[in-house]
Amino acid sequence: TEEQYRCIDGLRSNKRCLINGAAGTGKTILAIKNAKESVAEGKKVGFFCYNLLLENELRMHFANNDIVPQYVGSLTKYIEDMLTSAGIVDVSKVTDYKQFYSEELPSLALDYLAKNPVKFDKIILDEAQDLLHGNYLFVIDALLNGGLKKGEWFFFGDFKYQTIYCRGTSYDSIYDLLDDEANFATFALTVNCRNSINVQNEMNKIVGMDIEVLKKDSSLPPVKYITFDDGDEVDILEEEIKKLITAGVAIKDITILSPFKFDKSVASKIKKFKISPVTSAGDDITYSTIQGFKGLENSVIMLVDIQTYNKPDLMYVGMSRARNMLYVFETKHAKHYREKI
Repeated sequence: TEEQYRCIDGLRSNKRCLINGAAGTGKTILAIKNAKESVAEGKKVGFFCYNLLLENELRMHFANNDIVPQYVGSLTKYIEDMLTSAGIVDVSKVTDYKQFYSEELPSLALDYLAKNPVKFDKIILDEAQDLLHGNYLFVIDALLNGGLKKGEWFFFGDFKYQTIYCRGTSYDSIYDLLDDEANFATFALTVNCRNSINVQNEMNKIVGMDIEVLKKDSSLPPVKYITFDDGDEVDILEEEIKKLITAGVAIKDITILSPFKFDKSVASKIKKFKISPVTSAGDDITYSTIQGFKGLENSVIMLVDIQTYNKPDLMYVGMSRARNMLYVFETKHAKHYREKI
C-alpha cells in the first residue's frame, strides 16, 4: 500500500524506529524486507519475535534465501539456548515456568552478557509488544552495538489490540520507556490488508475498533456464527468442514483455533478428518491455540470452543487470522453476550 511504501522510505532514513499497527497491516512483511536490506548492507542482524510458531514461519521464509540474518527466531529461545550452552540453565529442572521466563531467564542473561558480550549491529523485533518489558528491554540493550541509545533497532508491534501476553502494555507506556533511553522515529500502519471488510466489521463490534480495510468487496462470505449445545459442537464442526471441502476449499487452507490446548478442545474429538498441529509440514487441516497462532494467518479460520467474549484482545487475535472466511462456534451464553455488545 501507499502507506507501507511511506513507512519503508521512513525506515531507510532512520536508525531507530517504533512501528505500531493492528493485525494485517503488514508489520511482519516490512520487518522481513528491512532485515534483508540490512543484511545485504553487511550488518549482523538479530531478527527476534516472541511466538515459536512465528519463529518457524520466519525461518522457513529465510530457508532458501542467500540473505539471512545472523539469528532469526524467538528472543526467549535465543537466550535460553545461549545460557544452556554455557551450562547456566537447565530448563528440564524448571518448576515455575512463568517466574523463570519473566524474571530469572532475562536476569541470568544480563549477568552472562556482562562477562561474555554478544553484539548485533541491528536488532529487529516483531511482536515487540510481547518483548519490551521488564529485564528483556535491558537484554536487548546489552545485545546491541551502541545499545538502545546509539544502536540501530526497529521494533514492530500491535500495542493496542494484541497485548495478550503482557496485559497493561500500551503504546504510550512503551514509547515512554524507550524515550527515556533513545531518540527514535515513529510510524503508524493503519490499513488492514489481510481481512475482508465483513471480518473487520465484526472485529470492530466485538473489540471496539475502527480500522480501514483494503479488501472492501462485501461479496466475500460474512462471518458465520454457529451456536452449539453441549455435545453437538463436534458434529456441527465436521459438517461445516465437509461443506467447505465439497465447495472446493483446499484442506490446507483451513485452520481450527481454540482458546484451549488440543486435548481440551473440540478439535481433539474430530474423527472424520485428520487434524495436525500448525507446525506440521503436511497438507492437513491444522490446529493451534489462538495465542499460538498470533502473527500467522490462513484463508479459512474456524474459531471453536468460544464460551465468552469478555476477553476482546484474545478474540481479536483469533478473528484477525482469517484472510477470507471466518467461522465462530459459540455457546448460547457467548451468543447472548455478543448480541449485547
